[in-house]
Amino acid sequence: LREYIAEGSQALGCDPAYLGMPALAATASLVGNSRTIALKRSWEEPCVVWSLIVGDSGTLKSPAYLKIVSPLFRTQKRLLKKHHSDMEEFQEAKARYEQTLKESRKKNYEGDPPGEPPQEPVLHRVICSDTTIEKLAEILEDNPRGTLLARDELAAWLGSFSRYRGKKGGSDLPNWLELFRAGTLIVDRKTAERKTIFVTRAAVSITGGIQPGALARAFTDEFLDAGLAARLLMAMPPKRPKCWTEAEIDPRTEGDFESLLEKLGQLEMAECQDELYPVRLELSREAKKLWIQFYNEWGQQQIQAEGEIASALSKLEGYAARLALLHHVVTCVGQGISDEREIGPDSVKAGIELCHWLASESRRIYSVLSESTEERESRRLLEHIQSRGGTITIRELMRANCRRYPDTATAREALNGLVENGLGHWSQLPPKKRGKPVLVFHLCMTHDTHDTVGESEEDLSEADSRTLYDTLATGTSVSGTACTTPIYIKPTTEASYDESISSGTHDSVMRVMRHAHEESKLRNCEDQLNEKAGSGSVSSKSVMHIQMSSQLDRVLECLISETQVALDLETTGLDPRQDRIRLIS
Repeated sequence: LREYIAEGSQALGCDPAYLGMPALAATASLVGNSRTIALKRSWEEPCVVWSLIVGDSGTLKSPAYLKIVSPLFRTQKRLLKKHHSDMEEFQEAKARYEQTLKESRKKNYEGDPPGEPPQEPVLHRVICSDTTIEKLAEILEDNPRGTLLARDELAAWLGSFSRYRGKKGGSDLPNWLELFRAGTLIVDRKTAERKTIFVTRAAVSITGGIQPGALARAFTDEFLDAGLAARLLMAMPPKRPKCWTEAEIDPRTEGDFESLLEKLGQLEMAECQDELYPVRLELSREAKKLWIQFYNEWGQQQIQAEGEIASALSKLEGYAARLALLHHVVTCVGQGISDEREIGPDSVKAGIELCHWLASESRRIYSVLSESTEERESRRLLEHIQSRGGTITIRELMRANCRRYPDTATAREALNGLVENGLGHWSQLPPKKRGKPVLVFHLCMTHDTHDTVGESEEDLSEADSRTLYDTLATGTSVSGTACTTPIYIKPTTEASYDESISSGTHDSVMRVMRHAHEESKLRNCEDQLNEKAGSGSVSSKSVMHIQMSSQLDRVLECLISETQVALDLETTGLDPRQDRIRLIS
């Protein structure tokens, strides 16, 4: 699965999250009610995932979504074709049975009856797109494993809860919330073949994409108060310019992915007294210790949060267990071994890491959704400049959005606003021939726009000091020199860091940035740490490289002991402005 997502994102030129989020829901739907994770005797979590990709039009949401769900649509097409064939045979058998029964009655036949009537075949469903809660209840009654609801644009689903409620009003939202926990679904109808439908374990996973504006409109007070938004795993990868690539997914990788989906759909449920039940998987002793530690630490984060963030964190707690279950099952099935064993610590670690990443994404997305009009325009302007490499001229901005910036005064005012907020600075390019100098806006990563040298850099050579520019959002220096070095924090007093790190760091994680666990970047950071340690610019005796947000509590301890600390801003999700990080190099 990892290989398919990696190769697919390279082939499309998009962020891996565009494939990863639909993949979580797709694989979870195939496991469905066949497995649950037992955290203790009275607490089980089902394999149900609701995932959502947030992105503007043209950000490759749809192609990435189709890379994941297309095999399921092809499977559904084959199942539907087989069902049509089975229905034809059923109609013929039914006609023969009725004819035989009619003839036997005419002749006053006293022998054995013509037998039991033929049973109507059931259509197996692995995926659906647009359905009412009543029809979905029928589907789930016929498919006890559960199904997947997949929509390229989930805005239609979010707006469908009261679509068929008529003049009396009402909403299907409570029923959908019941499906999230694979709860009981009861539907009573007056004019239907099935008057009452009772589904003991109604499991439906959901995936799709949506644009930020549509998501903001869809998240009404009703949805937020009911906890619908908190149940959605959301990711909003940053925009990136499209770049042609000849990369393709290896046919063997595609085959392995489709084979994995097929095997997941063949997992058997437990059966007792003609009823199907999920196979209950428990945690190993080591995994249980990890879970208890996470549960207690997560509880501290929840109590410090409020509003929508508190709701999201409460649901992510259960998601950590669901994702651990999914990791365990997919790993075992992919390796060709039985998954009916204890869930190990590796799967629990994977679920916890995903939980932390998703919490950071949720914080960032909620902050975007709560923006004022002015804040939204500023953010979009920043993202646009970042996608261009961190620089832009007034004329280029006008060409990019002539409706929003119709003249030079409006464009200059917008960029000046960023400069006043410490987000960038101006420079001049020399004129071409007889032209005038061109003003260029440079986007800055840090709160300051001057290339100052800290005390720890006094011994650097003149050539080295020229490369100590503030990094831009794209990882290039103001001078244009590539700059991928980590950010070093100079040891300081305990009092000055107690307020910013011990109290507020975790709450501000991912307010502006996002996680990007790219092994190549981490290796580059480690290599540069070793080079700096060897050159003397960083003390070789003790360097702590902080890569994960869960490691932030160790920063204060390192600073007190005068240990050099290197923070990876992408993988920790720190905001240089809000968390008051001083950039040295």
